[in-house]
Amino acid sequence: MTIRGWAPVLAMAGVLAGCGDDDGTDPDLPDLTRADVAGVYDMTRLTFDPQGSLPLVDLLDRLDPTDLPDLRISSTEDSLQLTFTDPDGGLLRIVDGSYQLRDDGILVSLEDSPDPAKLLLPRHIEYAFDENEETLAFTGAVSADTARLFVLVPEWSGEPVTSPLPGTLGVTFRRN
Repeated sequence: MTIRGWAPVLAMAGVLAGCGDDDGTDPDLPDLTRADVAGVYDMTRLTFDPQGSLPLVDLLDRLDPTDLPDLRISSTEDSLQLTFTDPDGGLLRIVDGSYQLRDDGILVSLEDSPDPAKLLLPRHIEYAFDENEETLAFTGAVSADTARLFVLVPEWSGEPVTSPLPGTLGVTFRRN
């Protein structure tokens, strides 16, 4: 074969060499898929630690045990819903949102609403996904609005604390 005959073959080899990694995957795409994380998740942990100024509190114990918050993640699009009973008034709250896949979890963006803060949840939060345990979990620094915090932990309302109160929030959802 002449050099001229090899030109199309070499050009195609150059195109194929630029596509993805050696294993055929695209390095820019997350390892997880929507199918991996989709489902209904029940909240199994909600804690707040004000970092030494007061003791760690299990906020999940302070919610109605028959109607704990849940997270519904779509498998066909990047949408989700957080559903919970408002601890201050008992009304059902449904907060729409979206999610973006990450290599080891999802970044959740809840709609612009005061409702997530009723559970001390930030509007934007990144959950780590554990495929074996079928959980989404977050542990990290937040600043909690003390008015909201005092609804959940009324015994702290007389304490001299800053507002917002910095602390560590722990959240886990388990797929059911």
